[in-house]
Amino acid sequence: MQPTLAEFKRWIVSEAGGTIDERRIAHAKAIGDGRPPDARRVVELEQLRSVPAALSARELACWDENGYVTVPGAAPLDACRDLERAIWTHLGADPDDPDSWYRCRLQQGVMVQLFHAPGIAEIHASTRIHKAFAQLAGTVDLVMTTDRCGFNPPVRPGNPYTGARLHLDLASFEPPVSPQLQGILYLTVTRLRIKVSCASFQASTSGLTHGFSRCPRVMIRRSRI
Repeated sequence: MQPTLAEFKRWIVSEAGGTIDERRIAHAKAIGDGRPPDARRVVELEQLRSVPAALSARELACWDENGYVTVPGAAPLDACRDLERAIWTHLGADPDDPDSWYRCRLQQGVMVQLFHAPGIAEIHASTRIHKAFAQLAGTVDLVMTTDRCGFNPPVRPGNPYTGARLHLDLASFEPPVSPQLQGILYLTVTRLRIKVSCASFQASTSGLTHGFSRCPRVMIRRSRI
C-alpha cells in the first residue's frame, strides 16, 4: 500500500537518524531555486576554496584521458573501520569465514540497504573527498547525494556475479549529455577482491580476509556515451 505524504516524511526522518540538518535542506533548496548561498555558507565555501588541492596534475591528466581518478587516504580510518564492521554485522557475515559471504540475503543484487550507519556521517564530511569533486566539477558549492552500501563476494562455482550488468547511470541519452560524477569509496582491498560497498557520493567499500590492506580510497568516475 502506498504511504501517505506524512508517513513518507516520517520515514525519511527516521532513516536519517531522527533529524535532518535544516541548513543542508536550505542549501539544497537555494541551489535548486537558483538563489545565492547565505552568509554562513559563503564563509564555508571560502574555507573550502583555501584547502589544498586533492588531485595532482598527473591525476587530473588521468581523469581527462580515462574518465576516472583515485583519491588515496580519502576518509578517516576510524570511520571506515566503523562502517566496515557495520556492514559485516548487517549482513550477518564474518570476514574470516568466506562461506558466510555467500549466505547473505541481499535485497537487490549486490546492494545492501544501509543508508545510515556508524562512520557514514564522518565519511560524508571528508574535506579531501569534497575538494576532489570540486576540482572536477569546477565549483566547491556542491550538494552530496547518498546511496546504499553493497557487497560483492568473489565469483566461484555455484556463486555467480549477482550485480547489475554493464550500464550507464544517466537520466537520458539525448544529447547534450551533461557530465555525471560518481565516487566509490573502497574501505579495504584484498587479493580475493571482495567488495563491500558503501555509497556516499555513491561510495563503495571493499572487504576481505586474506591479506587485508586498509587504505580508504575513493575512485571517481564520469558516466558518458
